[in-house]
Amino acid sequence: MSGHGHEVRWCFHTTAMVADYERTDGAEGAEWMGGECIILTSLGAKSGKIRKTPLIRITDGTSYAVIGSLGGAPTSPQWVSNLRANPLVELQDRAARRDYVVHEATGEEKARWWALATAPWPAYDDYAVRVQLWGDQVEEIVKVDPLTQEIVDHLPAVAIYPATHFVTAEDSIERSVEEIATELETRVAELEAQGKQLEACLLYTSPSPRDRTRSRMPSSA
Repeated sequence: MSGHGHEVRWCFHTTAMVADYERTDGAEGAEWMGGECIILTSLGAKSGKIRKTPLIRITDGTSYAVIGSLGGAPTSPQWVSNLRANPLVELQDRAARRDYVVHEATGEEKARWWALATAPWPAYDDYAVRVQLWGDQVEEIVKVDPLTQEIVDHLPAVAIYPATHFVTAEDSIERSVEEIATELETRVAELEAQGKQLEACLLYTSPSPRDRTRSRMPSSA
């Protein structure tokens, strides 16, 4: 896109990250999984509200590119629709903020920017996996080229892992299990005292591997 002698063409996402980035001019919030980010400010295509999106920093020194890959999905992320509807945006690169007018790159221009994009973010060059669903059934799993979106292979299965892993300390797990078991015992006893045997049975849980839950069925009437 062009603005002030620069261009930005048509890359990622979170509120806390954007807040840190803007508050510190990129001293915080500028890294995502090893890649350096910029902040793109646009207007919602339907709402007209201000939207801020952290994206991988791709530049040739004077111009910028932002890539709406969505991990190789067949559809673009929502912010791409925002840019197509309202091409006037602001881009913040660390402390520098500039206004730009976006245009969508195609052909040789797109290929040139793609080569620049894979330098700071090699994962753009990895094949993407597309999973097509029919209701709750997996209909098809295919490997696609992230640039052309062409199907390059059909897969019988694929392992998918979460982008973010949350780990809970062992003592926190133990404490939580104890609290749950105690609460369960109390509630079942209350229901039994009220003569609500069916409800008590529904709350009954068989012994866990940690032996923290009830070890007896509620008494019968």
